[in-house]
Amino acid sequence: MAGNIDPRVDFAFKKLFGSEENKDLLISLINAILQLKDPVVAVTLKNPYNLKDYRDGKLSILDIKAQDQNGRWYNVEMQISEDLQFDKRALYYWCKLLTEQIQEGDPYKDLTKTFSINILAFDIFSKVTNFHNRYRILNMDTSKDDARHLEFEMHYIELTKFRKNFDELTTALDRWVIFLTRARELYKRKLPATLSADVSINRALAVMQRFFDDEER
Repeated sequence: MAGNIDPRVDFAFKKLFGSEENKDLLISLINAILQLKDPVVAVTLKNPYNLKDYRDGKLSILDIKAQDQNGRWYNVEMQISEDLQFDKRALYYWCKLLTEQIQEGDPYKDLTKTFSINILAFDIFSKVTNFHNRYRILNMDTSKDDARHLEFEMHYIELTKFRKNFDELTTALDRWVIFLTRARELYKRKLPATLSADVSINRALAVMQRFFDDEER
């Protein structure tokens, strides 16, 4: 049954959020995390999931790269195995995505806002209790954003720090996090009221069911 599939594992996460037919789910996830004043309405995947590559054992790129309708870039990654150096890896991936935007000789003004979204199944910030933390560049003397380095923004979602139960969900991010952490329960029960009206969550559950059915054939 589909309940045996953990949506956090590499092939499932890429299927859900990194395939052409499910770009609406990626858009929903990004908007839930970033809460942008100008939300994402369309994305172009730069490294889309390919089922044949997965079945042939060629799926080695686990992050999801996308660009939205305004030219903003996104790197989304789900990491299950504990990696206490992940913060350095995330920074490297962000830098790599930024440098890939222009070629030698291109003007630096062509560089656009680049978001790093890192969803972790372990704690990496031991002294922080929030499950969602956002990082930008601030002026160290004024502790303010001087609006000169807006290209950088990095988000961490530490799933292990999420404490809400089904009846306590209030935001789209709450619903996505509980889907990622407790999806197996959702296959076995009637969806609670806090989730039943969420179109994206229902779509994600249906995608996982179809994916399982395809694998069983």
